[in-house]
Amino acid sequence: MAADLQLSLIVAMAGGLWLLALLSLLYVGRQEDLQTPGLLVPGDVPLLLALGFTVAGVLPLVLRTREIRRLFREGTAVQATVEQVWRLRARTRVLYSFEYRGRRYQRLETLNWNERAAALSAGSRCVARVDPVVPQRSYLELRYL
Repeated sequence: MAADLQLSLIVAMAGGLWLLALLSLLYVGRQEDLQTPGLLVPGDVPLLLALGFTVAGVLPLVLRTREIRRLFREGTAVQATVEQVWRLRARTRVLYSFEYRGRRYQRLETLNWNERAAALSAGSRCVARVDPVVPQRSYLELRYL
């Protein structure tokens, strides 16, 4: 899980820096903008936009990470059965089902390609973490552990 989070943060920060560089180019050489009085110098606009986009990109990642950590800490481990597996490029899509509190649930999850994902096939058994409050929210343990 830490590797996924680190990669996501790096991508978000790189995107923010790329946007900062792109927007800064738009303001280079505009001397009339530098004559504008006020607290916000137009040259600061690209920096503020880049900062805003970076925060807007990182915030969902932080919230999702908190949700997944909470689910692994407080969630219930249940046995899941793989119904179908699709392999597309570097991803594996897994349709799995599980029973929780007498009710059957199905969920489709996309995994990165690795040895554990390659070992999955229809009928395989694996462990899923289920949110006790919202049982439709579940994640396969092999994706994060």
